[in-house]
Amino acid sequence: MRRIPRFIAPMTWADVWAAWRDARPDPEQEFARRFGEFIGAPRVLPAPSGRFALEALLRGFAFPPGSEVIAPALTFHSVPAVIQSLGLRPVFVDIDLATFCLAVDQLAAAITPRTVAIIPTHLYGRACAMTPIMQLARQRGLAVIEDCAQSCGGFYEGRRLGGLGDAAFFSFGPTKNLSALGAGLLATKSPEVAERADRWLRDLPSLSTSAVSKRTFVALAMRAATNRWLWSALMSPLLRLTANRPTDLIETFTAERPTGDSGAAGRRLPRPWQWRIGLRQLARLDESNERRMGHGDRLLELLRDTPGVDLPAAAPKGENIYLSFPLRVRDRATFRRRLLAEGVDSAAGYMSVCPHLPGFEASRIEAPAAARAVREMVHLPVYPELSEADLVAVAQAVQRAAGAGES
Repeated sequence: MRRIPRFIAPMTWADVWAAWRDARPDPEQEFARRFGEFIGAPRVLPAPSGRFALEALLRGFAFPPGSEVIAPALTFHSVPAVIQSLGLRPVFVDIDLATFCLAVDQLAAAITPRTVAIIPTHLYGRACAMTPIMQLARQRGLAVIEDCAQSCGGFYEGRRLGGLGDAAFFSFGPTKNLSALGAGLLATKSPEVAERADRWLRDLPSLSTSAVSKRTFVALAMRAATNRWLWSALMSPLLRLTANRPTDLIETFTAERPTGDSGAAGRRLPRPWQWRIGLRQLARLDESNERRMGHGDRLLELLRDTPGVDLPAAAPKGENIYLSFPLRVRDRATFRRRLLAEGVDSAAGYMSVCPHLPGFEASRIEAPAAARAVREMVHLPVYPELSEADLVAVAQAVQRAAGAGES
């Protein structure tokens, strides 16, 4: 039986060796320049993480206190936490269950005279419908800040994500399709926003050498743990033994739980080493994304009309890079245990129904689609290292797990 991990961490020993030998004097500026050219953004600034790239942008826009910023109900909890920490009010809009992105048909009703910005999240690699969002924003005089933390390298109508709105932020965590050991980046078209954001970022301290070494070790350990041999011999049996636990073993150690704050302790600028790693991964990003897209489209084909399984809607070419492949089932816990018994690991995901979290009571909406997505979602393996035989095995495991659920 094939044992297929839920993910394979993208950073390799070859990346570390290349970064060690890289003698370029200023890899940070080199990465910023190349990335700006890559997404078509004139001003790009490195940041401690995606979270603090968003904070730098909001500080750069200098919105008046009490202003409202619209975000999707299904997103990473730090997005509304950062908005609120700066004296702004998050306003939530439910999602479209077919794409897991912000429901554009509900957007206009959320805009008030106090609204200043919209943050569409390109979730799980899927591009939001940016044309109607931008049209509405221009009509109402609102800024658009793209959340590209899960969509690096993707497109919308032939243009790179991150270059469509007024600004964007990116996250390069250890399991993203481009990893720079947790660093982040912001992009903007406005020189004034860039100047104010840069002024704030310049005052932040840098990560210590020991912290960067620890991140490197953790990233390599994640890569080793998802090696097929080690996974089959150790991780897969361990996960099966703990399959009946109420919490997922891997997510217990890797997922960041909502805390109600904006994580200020993490404000440490990346070191040159991280950008050396990032440069090597940027060079192969389009190739790895092409494989992800091919794998995602193949899974859609293999799983079409599978009873008991709701698939995401197909996207035009390039508009879903499949950072993950989320489907929905009614009894997620049972379905995941059956998948694991078939040799396929999966994930429940770590996004939150943010208006239902403590601390956001003033912004609460029901968000039934987001709540249903969080309750029913299962993320299948879709990373570049999968083979055709792996994809067939994943699809067959899903069909058997779903069929068992019908009996």
